[in-house]
Amino acid sequence: TAKASLLKVVELNEAHDYAQYYLARTFENLEDVENAKKHYQKVVELLPETTKRAQTAQTYLNTH
Repeated sequence: TAKASLLKVVELNEAHDYAQYYLARTFENLEDVENAKKHYQKVVELLPETTKRAQTAQTYLNTH
């Protein structure tokens, strides 16, 4: 599954910002707020705040 593949990528490279972002989106779609927040927080830490992905992540964190 996509979730399993993304989890493997993050396991191998925690700094893979695309994998962190899409894993967060996957958990968001599954309504798993805690895991979504965990991965969105990592996105915020990895990317400049001016990027769309970091802004999306921060918005989610601010509202959940």
